Parts: sequence; structure tokens; C-alpha cells
Amino acid sequence: MDLLRRALNPWGENVPIGVSWDLIWAAVIVGAVFVVVHALLVPKKVGAGEIDESEAKGLPDRIQRHKPGARGFHWSMSVTMFVLLITAFFPVIGIQFPWVTIHWIAGVLLILTVLYHIYHVFAKQDIRNMWIGRRDMKEGALGLQAAMRRPVERPRAAKYPVDQKMFHHAATILT
Repeated sequence: MDLLRRALNPWGENVPIGVSWDLIWAAVIVGAVFVVVHALLVPKKVGAGEIDESEAKGLPDRIQRHKPGARGFHWSMSVTMFVLLITAFFPVIGIQFPWVTIHWIAGVLLILTVLYHIYHVFAKQDIRNMWIGRRDMKEGALGLQAAMRRPVERPRAAKYPVDQKMFHHAATILT
């Protein structure tokens, strides 16, 4: 199985032009299996019997984790990414539609959304919330132990858990 598709450029050089379709299908299958297994295991792991009634007393039924602006930002980012993915791959697999304009507009909206996010982080929030410190490393180690089903008492997570911080940093560096 070749990982990359290759073609000749105008100068006769063999250059990569994309990822192999075998690799893309493998990623789709692995992702689908992950979603199905996750959907089957999570309801068993988090049951209603795990709620301590004495701790839950006095808490509201719903806790607002994100404000409407943050929700709108995340939804606009995810919608534009899905539109970009669909308009990128549908023509390749043979589904014909006027995709260029849609793709271009979604790309511009994604860029504007990312610029808003950068402005919001630097102007409106404390960027130190995203730094990974010693407490985060301890929390991450305990989280790994808990994921391996070892009995540990996990500390209360800060606003952003260490796994979210690590994903954010990886996405920032890789993109």
C-alpha cells in the first residue's frame, strides 16, 4: 500500500499529489470504530449511580460551561471545517456540484473565525490559562491512571484540562 499518490509535475519530476485513498479509508474506518465503541462504553462508565446526592444538593440542574459567543465560535468553526471537507472530497469521488465558490467562502469564514479566536484569546482572556504547569502534569498522570482503570483520586480540573491544553498546542503547532 502506497501512503501517497504521486504524479509528474511540468518539469518531469515525480512529486506527491495527495494521500493514498487506502490510507483515507483506513482513517475513516478507524474513526467510525472509535465512535461506535465510545458510544457503547461511555453510558456504562458514567451511570446515574455515581452521583453523590449530598454533593449534588444545591447545584443547578444545568451548568453553563460556555457563553453563547464561545458556543457560536465553536459551531462556526466546526461547520466551516465540515463544509471545507465536503467540498474538497466530493468532487474527487465523483459527486459533481459547483463547489469552488462554496469552498472559497467557507475558507474565508474559517480564516475570520480563527482571527476572531486569536483576538479574543489575547484581548479578552488570560492566556496563562492555556500554559501547561506542574499541576497540569500531575492531573494528566492521574488521568492516564484513571483511564487504565486504576483507582486514583483525580484532582478537580481547572478551566481547561491538560488534555485539552495539549490538543490545542498540538493543533496550533501543526497548522
